[in-house]
Amino acid sequence: MDQSPIRAIFCTLVIAHLKQQTANEALILPSRLRHILSLCYSALALSLPLQAHADEAARTLDIVEYSASYQTHAMGLDITAKRQLKQLDNNQYQLLNNSEVMFYSITEESRFQLNSDGQLKTNSYQQQRKGLGSNKSIEQQWNWSAQSVISRYKGRDYRYAITPQSLDKLNYQLALRRDAQRLGDNFGQQRYTIADRKRLRDDFLIDYLGEEVITTPLGRFNAVKFERRKDDDENNIIWLAKDWHYMILKISHCEQKQCEDILLSEAVVDGQQMTGLTAAKH
Repeated sequence: MDQSPIRAIFCTLVIAHLKQQTANEALILPSRLRHILSLCYSALALSLPLQAHADEAARTLDIVEYSASYQTHAMGLDITAKRQLKQLDNNQYQLLNNSEVMFYSITEESRFQLNSDGQLKTNSYQQQRKGLGSNKSIEQQWNWSAQSVISRYKGRDYRYAITPQSLDKLNYQLALRRDAQRLGDNFGQQRYTIADRKRLRDDFLIDYLGEEVITTPLGRFNAVKFERRKDDDENNIIWLAKDWHYMILKISHCEQKQCEDILLSEAVVDGQQMTGLTAAKH
């Protein structure tokens, strides 16, 4: 759950120990560390798409510019993720996300438009992973006339069909925030369609869990809560700020009864510094 879920939103960032092999071998990043960092970019596993039945409310939801920072601390590592949404020319938007720890980073960019039905339409998406012998990239070009995507991954092109509700791995978090605002308590459970590296996936099931007040480094916020459960041992929970355009406040990634949290630490939303119900205590 942009999240945020954030998947949301929004990031859960990087944890684990870096291992060093022999002097002739490169540093490698343990799989769990890579997974947590990935949650920061696709994160926020979760910060979801508008459905085919988009109504007048969906068409009138504003997309506001913002910049935000998220943080976590685990296994002695301080991890930061930065995200920015800005409007470009020709009704196009750019969503950027960057997560890094030590010598490893993940950078994402989604460029998309908002059509007359209030649906997000991706034009291009790219992701780059760099550092510690794990340099990989994904580059996608979307063709809505042909309803297809060409996804380049590991030097190979994968072409597959998409549906009118398809989203990329980054802007679906923004769509979740819009869905949360549009549907409110009627969100229930929604299924989302995401263009992955080699194929279209429709197994993103998100459940609405209710409302609560949570505390972050920015203070206390009225929040709505969502969950994406992958299986009995792994799930992601995301909290969105009701009073701040449903920004991703927190993401909790739980696996085998161990949880790591990503928390919003700073944000400017629609030109305003984001603050909680009460100031955070220091």
